[in-house]
Amino acid sequence: MADYTELVSTLRECSKHGTRYGMAVIYMEQAADAIEELANARNELSAMCLKLTRTIDEMETENMRHERGDGF
Repeated sequence: MADYTELVSTLRECSKHGTRYGMAVIYMEQAADAIEELANARNELSAMCLKLTRTIDEMETENMRHERGDGF
């Protein structure tokens, strides 16, 4: 799969130079695939960040309990 920026550039060039309709559709499909891939990666990264944030919060809470002597 081509790089996202390359696909977008190709789409723009196609529109400027009047590339035949069939090729433009192929490039649009590839661009859509790349955008979908980026969106999925963003969602995965967001989920990982949320999980990490929760883990850090849990560790801080556990540490505060330990410091206060609330026990484990």
